[in-house]
Amino acid sequence: LLGDEPGRTLFCLNAHRVVHFGYPHLLPKLQGPELEKFFLDIRGASSLSQPVFTMDVNGVDSDDPTVLCDALRHTALLHANLEEAHLLARRSHKADSTQLSRSDVEEMGDFFLNHGLAIIAITLGADGCFLKCHADESILSKNLGSFAKPFMKLAGQSIFQQAFKARGSVNATGAGDAFTAGVIAALLELDWLGAQISSRCDALRLLARAGAGSSLLQIDSAEADQSSSRFRTPRELLIRVTSDTELPLLPSSFA
Repeated sequence: LLGDEPGRTLFCLNAHRVVHFGYPHLLPKLQGPELEKFFLDIRGASSLSQPVFTMDVNGVDSDDPTVLCDALRHTALLHANLEEAHLLARRSHKADSTQLSRSDVEEMGDFFLNHGLAIIAITLGADGCFLKCHADESILSKNLGSFAKPFMKLAGQSIFQQAFKARGSVNATGAGDAFTAGVIAALLELDWLGAQISSRCDALRLLARAGAGSSLLQIDSAEADQSSSRFRTPRELLIRVTSDTELPLLPSSFA
């Protein structure tokens, strides 16, 4: 994974503000304590910067929590879809949004937060997404690093964000990856986004709307075609999906 010069690779990773790690369930040699060590080795490669870590799961085939739990203590944000979160959190009810309450989803999110994660993001398909911050400000400060300030006043708070309604044909392939990319992009641009948006919209809502909007651009053919010709930079796209109040929303079981 690290190539012939692991020290150089770790140093290069350390230089980034965010290091995103995907699909630990598909990487048996980077799970549990080994994944935690990998994160700590990246942080220890240089004292010049301290990147924050985000994770995305896929290929979850068991409810074994040890794959993630050690690393969650150092992670700013984890994304899982409803089925993945349901399995990992060992919930007894069905992973079906039509049969779940808001408190059921909150309980799933709390499972990950209780292992030291700063922010959990669970995508709910057509029902949108759920995000929640850890209640402990010291965990938010440690795991979110330089991004922590706007989240401190949101400690323990959660939101349900409705999905945006597609205008063209829909292909859901890549929706989860696009969601995560949108959330990370918003995290990196959080200060700039907040200065550009006049309406009151807290940091957690900005992340949720960016994730939902990024998913829309991925799955909706009409929206993707329009956006590729209309918006020239990632910042312009972020402004669209986080501030455009005219984007229609789908009804949600959790609205």
